[in-house]
Amino acid sequence: MNSVGNEAAKSSNSVKVKYEDDGTMSDSLYVLDNLQKKDKYSVFLNGNHALIRILTDGPANKKLLVVKDSYANSMIPFVTRHFGEIDVVDLRYYEDSLLPLIQERKISDLLILYNIKTFFEDSSILNIMEGIQ
Repeated sequence: MNSVGNEAAKSSNSVKVKYEDDGTMSDSLYVLDNLQKKDKYSVFLNGNHALIRILTDGPANKKLLVVKDSYANSMIPFVTRHFGEIDVVDLRYYEDSLLPLIQERKISDLLILYNIKTFFEDSSILNIMEGIQ
């Protein structure tokens, strides 16, 4: 195998995705059946959910919390090889405080990823401070 092939092999990592709101699990970040639906963007992480937990074969000590709107769904696959655990929270649907989640999961890194329009117009972003002060 040439070096390009080796890099491709190294870049593929296994994932386990748990959709906490309905308890379903998947071995993929993508739901290809959603390409047949009107909202094709839901191919990424099966659309929007309050909380998604992703386990990868990335570094076990690196744990990421992504606070996001739907635009982040297509970006999350790019960080999976850098973190062993990724929790994905959409504040439009997540009703709990983030602090207990951060403490319980021993989160090491935080990524806030929003479309700029949503960031400035969606009041649910204010929920990020709930319970932290």
